[in-house]
Amino acid sequence: MRVLIGKTTKELEDLHGAANSIFQVLDDAHQELTQLQRSTKTLVSEASVERERREPGAASRGGARHRRGPTLLPRR
Repeated sequence: MRVLIGKTTKELEDLHGAANSIFQVLDDAHQELTQLQRSTKTLVSEASVERERREPGAASRGGARHRRGPTLLPRR
């Protein structure tokens, strides 16, 4: 019985270590993506300000809008 408990304890410790490693990888990726998102928003904002400086009224014409991705239109 003690052997079984010892093996189970070791397996649970190994699983805990693996889960912790996965958590660390995901946490690092989340932090990096969050920082990239902040940087992207800052760059878009700065580009919009620069475009407005170069072309007054450009932002009100809607030319500096951000798109979420490609738009798929049906074929005709």
